[in-house]
Amino acid sequence: MSGPTRGFLGGKTVLVTGGTGALGSTFASAISAAGASVVLLARNSERLAATAARIEETTGYPVRTIVGDLADRAASETVAEQCWEAFGRIDAIVNSAVPDGCQQPLGDLMTTPDETWWQVFDPIVLGALALAKHLAPRMRESGGGSFVNISSPTGITPYPGMDAYGLAKGGSSSSPGTWRASGVHGTSEPTHSPQA
Repeated sequence: MSGPTRGFLGGKTVLVTGGTGALGSTFASAISAAGASVVLLARNSERLAATAARIEETTGYPVRTIVGDLADRAASETVAEQCWEAFGRIDAIVNSAVPDGCQQPLGDLMTTPDETWWQVFDPIVLGALALAKHLAPRMRESGGGSFVNISSPTGITPYPGMDAYGLAKGGSSSSPGTWRASGVHGTSEPTHSPQA
């Protein structure tokens, strides 16, 4: 019995970070439905397995899962290697990972705890940067690829009590322009919720 007919992303492999979250899983489902092989990266193995099974059952295309924390800088190279080896290539990365609880007011400049700034900034900005640094050279050697950073209106227009999240999303939005100077194609795509 033949498999499903490939869509416009047929033959491509796409990595989705934060793949078990509301946005990440939605992106992954749509990307899979368009014919791509999908790699889901997230921290919770049980949620990863459940999300992958649901997407595969719905679309008929393969989904692989990698357990990893983008805030763990020491593990970034290993995680990137695991993501690449899942299908032997990556053509695009959708950076949608955000730490739990950061999409609600956590404080302003004066009241946000010091550790909270890093807890929010690490996975959204530095985690995406680490993946780009480790994977971009291999993507170039394989014919190129794209990075898509999911931005938020909060990164452009201040939202009360969401200073850490807004700063991180602002950094995420500007990252692709910086990466282009290194020959990496990237874009920043907005969501429609001020807390997305």
